[in-house]
Amino acid sequence: MAHRILKNAIILSSTQVFSRILSFTFFLILARYFGSEFFGKYYYVYTLIFLLTFISDLGLSTLLIRDIAKLKERAGNILLHSVIIRIFFSILVYSALVITIYFQPDLDVDKKNLIYLLGFYVFSKALFEYSLNYFQGVEKQGIYGLLLLLNNILLVVITLFFIYGRTNFIIFSIIPVIATLVSATVGFYLVNQQVSFKFKILFGDLIFLIKRTIPFGLTLFVSAASARMGIIMISLLSTDIQVGQYGVANRLIEGIMILPIIINKITYPLLSNLKNNPLKFQWTLETANKVLLLCTSVIVIVCNIYAEDIITILFTNLYIDAVIVFQVLCWMLLGSFPNYIIGHALFSIDKQREVLKISGLMLFINIYFNFILIPKFGIIGVALTAVFTVAVTFIGYLRILKQYYKIMDIFKNWVKITMLCIIIVSVGLFLRSVIPEIVTALCLISLYCFGIYFFKLISEQEITKFKLFLTQKGM
Repeated sequence: MAHRILKNAIILSSTQVFSRILSFTFFLILARYFGSEFFGKYYYVYTLIFLLTFISDLGLSTLLIRDIAKLKERAGNILLHSVIIRIFFSILVYSALVITIYFQPDLDVDKKNLIYLLGFYVFSKALFEYSLNYFQGVEKQGIYGLLLLLNNILLVVITLFFIYGRTNFIIFSIIPVIATLVSATVGFYLVNQQVSFKFKILFGDLIFLIKRTIPFGLTLFVSAASARMGIIMISLLSTDIQVGQYGVANRLIEGIMILPIIINKITYPLLSNLKNNPLKFQWTLETANKVLLLCTSVIVIVCNIYAEDIITILFTNLYIDAVIVFQVLCWMLLGSFPNYIIGHALFSIDKQREVLKISGLMLFINIYFNFILIPKFGIIGVALTAVFTVAVTFIGYLRILKQYYKIMDIFKNWVKITMLCIIIVSVGLFLRSVIPEIVTALCLISLYCFGIYFFKLISEQEITKFKLFLTQKGM
């Protein structure tokens, strides 16, 4: 098992890192090419459509990965019924979207046209998930990663082609649709080479699958809405330029989220199989969270100290207002990283209803605080709200987990690493103003290593145990 996990980690790391870089490049090109106002319009519409894909998916992605991992022999039947459900709900979602937008005469014309075209992404994304879920469930991470890589290569290539042809701004909204449809077609072909389908559709199986997946769907939609509601509300309460400024900072944060996503692709099927083995379940969860938090600490420190350089080099001085937003959002990662793993761990032990309750509360808090803070503080208020809701979500997840497993080590590590980040960021910002950059970097590296030792974040026993985990098949 351990060798399989290590192999999956290497494959996923390589393919998904390249995929994320390409996905980020897509938005980077748009941001630099269109400027903050038009990019703000595009990013608002993209965020809205992205949220709607969670409704058309209905949580099937999470459920299917778990079910296929356990019932590989029934994969064909599960996939066939799932794609019917996805197409049906995609039609409902797109129809409702078009009707709603059509009867809003005051809505910006550019946004309307973007929504009409980019709305087809609801269909293409639903079809693409069909093959992605299968290859994740059967642990063929190489094919899964290559499909994602293909999708993001197409995104960048088509974007560059459109820019070269000086295509109208609105037409750019069709790029994700084309890229995902082509990738979905390739995915369908690959799945059909490995799965034998009996084209027998049972209405009872459709209803049963919908009933099982609704809690997952609601939970994932509410969680996604809570995380992205700030962008929607900036568009309603502020300007497209502000959406663009917040969008580049937020896109950087989403790019950094590749780390917990990679770890989760490996640990989620594993945790699903270990839910009846509390000791291994707890050790796997604790180890994953500690690794993530240590990685997060480095990212938080570097991004806070060098935020201005990162933003201006990538997006030019036009997005200078995004610097402070980016610095604030970086602190959110200390909660977002563990939340991603813990949330899916709760899914694996069938606690999605509890996760839904927390997500619903966070969505309400997010909307409430944004209404208060956006008029006063603008996009900084959105960033502060995001950090607060992520922290509260982390505490809520731990309270649920505490009922079944010991969680004190997870919380202690989180407190220690947060303190370490605060200390080093404070020292780093001060040192940059008084001594040369290279000396500052050396001082911070030394301070970080001392902090790891002082807070006892890594022990020899943990290193030995982790090595045994990687070398023993029976672990």
